Formats: sequence, structure tokens, C-alpha cells
Amino acid sequence: MWAGAAKAKGERHFTGIERGPSVPDMKTILTFGDSNTHGTPPITDRAVCDRFGPDVRWPVLAARVLGWTLVEEGLPGRTTMCAVMGRLTC
Repeated sequence: MWAGAAKAKGERHFTGIERGPSVPDMKTILTFGDSNTHGTPPITDRAVCDRFGPDVRWPVLAARVLGWTLVEEGLPGRTTMCAVMGRLTC
């Protein structure tokens, strides 16, 4: 919103925030973690890298219960040290 007197003089003084069209309340959950977040089952064969389906992974179930959008960022082998050091992968 521009100040009336300033606008009449051609000056530009911003006095507040103009709101645009209403945006729906969109909630998103970000899961950032290790193999538990990724959904890696117990390893029985080192040559097989498996992942539980979306119907049993906890991030998917949590997002479904909450009714929120999900961003899954699980990575097997990720440790606290990786996140602390600013790296997304080790």
C-alpha cells in the first residue's frame, strides 16, 4: 500500500504489505534421515539392496495420517556427521 500524499507527489513510500489472492494452507513434511527413513529392511544378502514399499514406510504412513504432502529424503548410511558437516551424502 502506497502512502496517498507521497503517491500524489510521484514519490514512492511503501507503507505496508499488499496481500495477493488467498493461498490454501499447504502443509509439507520433510523426512531427512538414514536407512530407517529410507525404508531399508534388514540386510540378509549384501548383494541385494532392497526397500520396503510405500504402504509400510513410516514417512508415507505419517504423511497419510496427517494429510500432508511428503518429501522423502532417506539415505542408507547417512549419519549425523554428514548432516553436521553440511554434506547431504557421505
